Amino acid sequence: MKKLLLIAFLLSGSFAFSQFVLEHTYPENGIRRVKLEYSGEKYYLFNIATREVILYNADHTYWKSIPVGMANATYTAIEHLSEAKINPDSNIEIAFTCFYNVGNVSHRISKVVSENGNTLLTVPEAENLTLDEIPGLSNKLIANMLDKTSMVFSLPSMEAEHVYPEGLVKRVKLENSGEKYYVIDAVGNQTKILNSDHTIWKLVSLAKPADAIYTAINLITETIINDDPLVELSYTYYQDSGNRYYESKLINENGTVLLAVPSAANMYLDNKIAELPMRLMTRNTTSGNGTSVYGLHSLLLEHTYPSYTERARMSNGDEKFFSYYPNSSNCMVYNSDHSVWKNIPLSLPAGADDESLHVTHVSDMKINDDGLVEIAFGYTVPLLPGFYYEYKVINELGNVLLTVPNCLDFTFFEMEGAENKFIGLMFLQNSGFSATVYHVSETLNTNQETEKQQNVLYPNPVSSQLHIQAKAKIQQVEFYNATGALVKQVKEENISEIPVEALSAGFYMVKLTDAVQQNSVYKIMVSK
Repeated sequence: MKKLLLIAFLLSGSFAFSQFVLEHTYPENGIRRVKLEYSGEKYYLFNIATREVILYNADHTYWKSIPVGMANATYTAIEHLSEAKINPDSNIEIAFTCFYNVGNVSHRISKVVSENGNTLLTVPEAENLTLDEIPGLSNKLIANMLDKTSMVFSLPSMEAEHVYPEGLVKRVKLENSGEKYYVIDAVGNQTKILNSDHTIWKLVSLAKPADAIYTAINLITETIINDDPLVELSYTYYQDSGNRYYESKLINENGTVLLAVPSAANMYLDNKIAELPMRLMTRNTTSGNGTSVYGLHSLLLEHTYPSYTERARMSNGDEKFFSYYPNSSNCMVYNSDHSVWKNIPLSLPAGADDESLHVTHVSDMKINDDGLVEIAFGYTVPLLPGFYYEYKVINELGNVLLTVPNCLDFTFFEMEGAENKFIGLMFLQNSGFSATVYHVSETLNTNQETEKQQNVLYPNPVSSQLHIQAKAKIQQVEFYNATGALVKQVKEENISEIPVEALSAGFYMVKLTDAVQQNSVYKIMVSK
């Protein structure tokens, strides 16, 4: 019985270090988290009934409401909220788009309003209105219009700088040449690259089959692809003859094809994680929507993953790739050289739809400080007359750290100077949508244990010899694995170091017993 109680204690210890706390539930859906330039961390949502943006403090208490929208709007999309990005005053500015009908005709209108009630900009028949932020450049507003043209607005004046009749314009800061705009001219089978004053800088031909349709310019750069002074860009087009066929090409400004990837619906530079080097990647429409990685500057194919693949940065700075495989219900994590690092099973409940599996977060020290990889993933279970949605957070040992029933989406948010949070979009068939905010409670790390117990186990992670620095003589050391099984026991008069080479890599609870029979328990990671 004592052994069972000890195992239960150790097992509870192995879970206690990652206690998710439900901070708050919002009855409305679409809650967003933002760090305002003057007022700090806030949450906000759009209240459909009152047509207001409602803002809450970091502790989820009410802060203020700002009227937006139109009485006859069928839908309102909040596209931006800030205090100093549109103009420098202390008022909040909100950019939004309203959908409404006049008879049987659908219309849209985009606006920028201030919390003091002033309308700063109105753009009729705009599909959306976005704030374009590029470090080192002044902010601009770009409106994409329903007629597939686009407009650029100066800030803070809100003056219309330029109208692009060719299509949807994008902005870039080139490494040598600075601020530029670019847009596809489908009539001329070219892209126009323009200066900051919207005058033509370069015209680059975009070769394609006669019946193909351009989708996008995916990247434009001067020095990332290679070291020559030419501009390089990638673009994608498709042909539709029953089954849609995509192709992506990387060319230079002279039209020379540097790389062509059949069946690639996108070719892009992955730079979402600033601390990692950029990667040239493609999303493929064959072989289960796989992902290919190409070398810079060689443009040689490094590896093709058979499933959708993203990148993560571990706490030690290592680059990892991760893919999830619905048919086998697991998450594969790969090293930067594409060799397998970990294969982590994602246990789905009976009846779950394997094809619905999707992983939204992979890290090793952002949820816990134990060095184990944690994964957030979601899936659906068909239940007549609809579906049951669920998310889980697990670690690489399969321990379930959190289960979120009725969850459609579970997103990890990092904010400088604030605690990491998960925000869940919830759906109950009879109650509709809501939103939840979770944080991870304080964990007991090695330093905190030292302050409490005045004992130190090091190094952690450990690969060969575990050292013990203790306030009293340690006469017994026991190692328990993640299932609570005793896998190693040492009894000596005064234990100061223990070899651990024989232990499998993974997480262990270590119980120390001193000369006066006082016990203390620690978490360690054995690495190989």
